[in-house]
Amino acid sequence: MQIFDEYLVPNALYLLDEPETSLSPANQIQLAEQMNKFARYLIVNLL
Repeated sequence: MQIFDEYLVPNALYLLDEPETSLSPANQIQLAEQMNKFARYLIVNLL
């Protein structure tokens, strides 16, 4: 999850492929929450 915290930024497009080793359920939830936060950021800033 450290790579997502360090490199994902709002207002960017990311194409994510399924990794060779899957994320743990807790990290899947954390990533989904972070992606949701970025999506909300974009919606607020585009309107």
